[in-house]
Amino acid sequence: MRFQSFRHRADSEYCFSLDEHRVKVRLLIDKIEAIEFVLLLYEDTFRFGAHNKEVAMRKVGEDAYFNHYEAIMEGENPRFRYIFKVKEKNGESSYLHETGLTRGYIHDLGFLSTYQICGENPADFTLAKPSWAGRIFYNIFPERFASSNKVDKSHVNMAWDPTKPVRKGPNTYAGGDLYGIIEKLPYLKSLGVGAIYLNPIYVSGSNHKYDIIDHKK
Repeated sequence: MRFQSFRHRADSEYCFSLDEHRVKVRLLIDKIEAIEFVLLLYEDTFRFGAHNKEVAMRKVGEDAYFNHYEAIMEGENPRFRYIFKVKEKNGESSYLHETGLTRGYIHDLGFLSTYQICGENPADFTLAKPSWAGRIFYNIFPERFASSNKVDKSHVNMAWDPTKPVRKGPNTYAGGDLYGIIEKLPYLKSLGVGAIYLNPIYVSGSNHKYDIIDHKK
């Protein structure tokens, strides 16, 4: 069995809180490995040792290359240290941890090599649903969306003509502005739009404005 056959990290889609007391753990194993079962060994961050909790990981799916396993860690405080025990069909077992894949494992020295996660703050699970949740969002690139006659256009270097191909490049300006967006709000509302997501609008050296010069202008 090879260390390269496993996919896991204590973050993101592989390890995440479900609520104040539970954390879901995912492990991907290469299909070339003949696996009999996988155990998730875990305990509170400050109690990890010889008497850790064990839970069997369940195969929940697969893709072209990997089998996908899941299990849930539960505890009073969502802060855990954990490793994986993997048994092959030939009877041999290995331990997968943050520093590698080994045949044996000294649990009392787990603080040196376990995966570790601190769950979310309990307050994160009691936040009120924002009023805009569930609305249809409309993403706008202001420089190209709508142009008004309320803003200086001395920087414009291309015609505002929807019938002609758009000139590409960060230094091409058609003159779109925020007033133009405001004038189009009735149109957006007619589409069912309930919220607008704008590309950056601060002073910058390009039309897309991701290279912001001044966050106060």
